[in-house]
Amino acid sequence: MTPSCTRHTRAARVRQDVAPATGGTELLDPNVRLVVGQHRLAARGLVPGRWWLIACLVSGLALAACDPFPVPYEPDRADIEVTVGASGAAHMALFLPTRFHRPDLQRIGRLAAVAAFSPAEHAHSGIDPNGSGNPFVVIDAQTAYSPGARPTFHFDVAALQSVLLAQGVTKVSLRVCAPAVPLTITAVPTPNSLENRCASWDNLTPSGASVVINMHPAPWHWWGEIGLMVVGFVAAGTGVLVFLGKQMTSRRRLLAASLAAFALVVSGVGVATAAARQADNLGVAGNLSGSGLALATWSPLLLVPLGPLSLVLLVITLSTRRPPPRRPVE
Repeated sequence: MTPSCTRHTRAARVRQDVAPATGGTELLDPNVRLVVGQHRLAARGLVPGRWWLIACLVSGLALAACDPFPVPYEPDRADIEVTVGASGAAHMALFLPTRFHRPDLQRIGRLAAVAAFSPAEHAHSGIDPNGSGNPFVVIDAQTAYSPGARPTFHFDVAALQSVLLAQGVTKVSLRVCAPAVPLTITAVPTPNSLENRCASWDNLTPSGASVVINMHPAPWHWWGEIGLMVVGFVAAGTGVLVFLGKQMTSRRRLLAASLAAFALVVSGVGVATAAARQADNLGVAGNLSGSGLALATWSPLLLVPLGPLSLVLLVITLSTRRPPPRRPVE
């Protein structure tokens, strides 16, 4: 059985009277010098403290990344989140109160799929186990809109609210988010929040809400990011070649530093403009889908490592001094 971080700490405190002659890993305290032999740690299944610290940090990050989605604590409230995809699909997450169990969620999910989407949109419902949290309903509509030059997505929550009202759910919040493309959102009634391509209502009236998203994809945005990435890598590569030349003169050092700085700026611009999200334009326009769209989404992320690499090249170039001239041999 793997010991916990607490067990290691307690074991270290018990060994405060161990003589320094045992040798091994030293654990220093402001008042007490503690020396514990590595062989004694291994015999008890313990490892040096720095590895336990790393293990604890990794475990904490993993737990933070796996936090379950919250569900409403009020017995008469539901939260609806609709995410419009970049290839014509739409995903809905329906968070219901904890009083509903899995059979209830499956039944409500089937009713909600019919109420929220038309038969032509091929919606299917399911249950997300939500890790250590409470499960919730998920609905996927494969053909929520038709990709093209000017596609439109329409969503009306009134019929879905009627289904929820029959289950005793009278309070409903709604959030509808669109892909990362140029667009206009028309919503009735006026949303409580309309930002980051999302329209949100905190508490809908019984009459519901209607959202129309008119998308205007611009595939050249993605091609621009790809061109920016190529230029950045060419600049960084040229800077490396200049730096590794036969003799580092002041002119060569200035050129290498300029190329590294330019590549660093290119990386920052790509990250700031969310280069990876520009691939949504290709999907919404109908140019790519499936694995091709996934590859187009991930490829601009190469701009992320370009930044640190360019920074390292810039620092090394500026810190390298010009070697003294060689004296002629007499």
